Amino acid sequence: MDLERLLKGLQDSLANVPPALDAARRDAIYQEIRDRQTQAEAARAADVEAESASNLVRAEAFLQDNATAEGVQVTDSGLQYRVLVEQSGPNAGADARVVVHYKGSFPNGEIFDQSQEAPAEFNLNQVIPGWTEGLQLMSVGEERRFWIPQELASNGRPGAPAGMLVFDVELLEIKASAQ
Repeated sequence: MDLERLLKGLQDSLANVPPALDAARRDAIYQEIRDRQTQAEAARAADVEAESASNLVRAEAFLQDNATAEGVQVTDSGLQYRVLVEQSGPNAGADARVVVHYKGSFPNGEIFDQSQEAPAEFNLNQVIPGWTEGLQLMSVGEERRFWIPQELASNGRPGAPAGMLVFDVELLEIKASAQ
């Protein structure tokens, strides 16, 4: 950006001096800027699509190998989990409210969300399907690691990550039903 030309344009505008560019030239410049923005957005979308496709391939390969790892259990839906600390007792229903400590990460280990110091409360009918299913398998005091495939990692919101999510979850409390 040419700061001197910008200042001159502002001064001319304040002094009611007609613009240096005619309307046709200004329109052409604005259209060029819009075209560049559109091209940049299309390029970003193509990059995201390519990365998503690559993430899905890597996730599918990982989940296939992980399914045979010692201690890993796989549900009919494809949710994979390992019990880290086992407890016995009642399980939450699909409409229960639960209190948990958790850490969510991408397969590369990058943490994207966690409960930090304070526990988090969730209605099981308002979270991603992998959480709804996995937490119903747990008893209070239990800790599990979930590997949640793409189809269970989305709750219908646009922009859900492609691939899979990994969660370490400790179930602290089961409340009778969602409030």
